[in-house]
Amino acid sequence: MHKGSDPGGIDDGGVSPVIAVILMVAITVVLSGVVFLWASSFSTEAGSAIDLSRMEISIKDDPAGDRLVISIISGDVIWGSMSAILTLEDGTVINADLSACPQRSSAGDEIQISSFLDGSRASYSFDGSKGEHVEVRIVNLEMNSVILIRDVIVS
Repeated sequence: MHKGSDPGGIDDGGVSPVIAVILMVAITVVLSGVVFLWASSFSTEAGSAIDLSRMEISIKDDPAGDRLVISIISGDVIWGSMSAILTLEDGTVINADLSACPQRSSAGDEIQISSFLDGSRASYSFDGSKGEHVEVRIVNLEMNSVILIRDVIVS
């Protein structure tokens, strides 16, 4: 009888230490690759949604009520996860109501928003004056990050 054998003739000596080390290294490499790909997806999703060169923003002074105009220059924008926040010269912060926007906009599309909400989500009548500076921030709500900040002059 060999050492490490049972009477039934089955060898229970186990896996060779060299094979065990190779398997552990292979599993570690695969797991680290999966974790890297998962973590890197967070940094690319927010940046690819919108960038500064892909849209033009203006605010039109209109007697019937001012409106925020967003023109898409290139690419696609998915509005379902976005919010537009305006900070007026006097410090008032209002939200553009994007609920009426299409889910997706493509190059050449123009979104006109004339409905605004204050901090308590009540309707807000935005009436800027020509020449007034307004800071417009586009926020990706899923990523909780500001995608675009633009200083816009009411025209």
